[in-house]
Amino acid sequence: MVGTIEDGLADGAEPHIDEIRAQARRARLDLLAGVQENRLILVLGGTDDRSAAAERFAAGSGPDRSSPGRWSRLRAASVSARAALAALRAAPAWPEAPRPAGADDLLPERALDGDPDARAALISDVYEPLVGAGTRCSTPS
Repeated sequence: MVGTIEDGLADGAEPHIDEIRAQARRARLDLLAGVQENRLILVLGGTDDRSAAAERFAAGSGPDRSSPGRWSRLRAASVSARAALAALRAAPAWPEAPRPAGADDLLPERALDGDPDARAALISDVYEPLVGAGTRCSTPS
């Protein structure tokens, strides 16, 4: 999960991260947390309820949107992080998006922003099934 943090907080982010870690312990979640420039990056584990885990931490990730990536095994964490970062960049294109908005929820916005992973997902998950369904048209009676 990636979110932005308030200006100035990036320099003194340790107390903020300590509170997030305490919150994760109380919720019995596994957590890796760090700050990169003005981005708060969280790697969550220990739950099957992605939505609840993301919502728990969305409020603490600053005034801007937060974007969970895809749920994945740790080996694929880089793919999930890349999707979350792309979603964070594309999120302003959908001002009414729910918070948190998942990376897959923002596939069209990510694709328009030039994200090749989003384009590939839209092709395989939307376009190809539509093409495979054929062109059956029924004329109204």
